[in-house]
Amino acid sequence: MTEAIPVQTPTPAPAVPQVSSFAGTVLGENNQPLAGAVAFLKCEGDRTFEQQTSPTGTFRFSSVPSTNCVLHVNGSYSREIQLRPGERLDLEVHLRKQTFSPDLALPEGADVVHLEAPTATDT
Repeated sequence: MTEAIPVQTPTPAPAVPQVSSFAGTVLGENNQPLAGAVAFLKCEGDRTFEQQTSPTGTFRFSSVPSTNCVLHVNGSYSREIQLRPGERLDLEVHLRKQTFSPDLALPEGADVVHLEAPTATDT
């Protein structure tokens, strides 16, 4: 009679979280930190993250899925970013003052509001 030899199955290693950390500093004119700017991160799979910058212009996203994302800041800056597992990414964002052009083409049906400066009246 042959005796069965127990086979030990190795215990699988715990799964490594597929997340990254992402931080940045938003600078405005004259490279001054911009407090209160909104940093919005949109990642594949419709995952979104939002942070407001600190008084020193910094923001941080922790535990962000490691995937392709797009960073938007104040609606005027965007950049594609690829986050890798365990990676810590730091980015410096420089915002420039935007000017309005009266020749800007607006979509059909867009509402346009005309603002007029108050005029001085003789009294």
